[in-house]
Amino acid sequence: GNQATQFAVDMGLATTDLTTAQSEEIYQSWRNNKCQPNYRENVTPNAKTSCGPYKPNANIRENIQKQGSSRHNHDTIAMVAIDAKGNVAAGTSTNGASHK
Repeated sequence: GNQATQFAVDMGLATTDLTTAQSEEIYQSWRNNKCQPNYRENVTPNAKTSCGPYKPNANIRENIQKQGSSRHNHDTIAMVAIDAKGNVAAGTSTNGASHK
């Protein structure tokens, strides 16, 4: 968010727009079609072929219980490290899910 950006600037990092013509086109198409993120599972209609709106399948609780939840199956991670000299490094991964 804005505070993270300001922190990075305060730490001496330059802001850079990583948008490309292709990514902007994909994003605008996604917005214009009112699509929701495409990583949903156990929903109706099928998230691979429809932009929703989505509703949980009737058996969603059963599916969640079968899948379980643990530190090994979440898709977004972030890490920040500060070395002995005070240098800061940070990174985030959203597992490649589009528009997340």
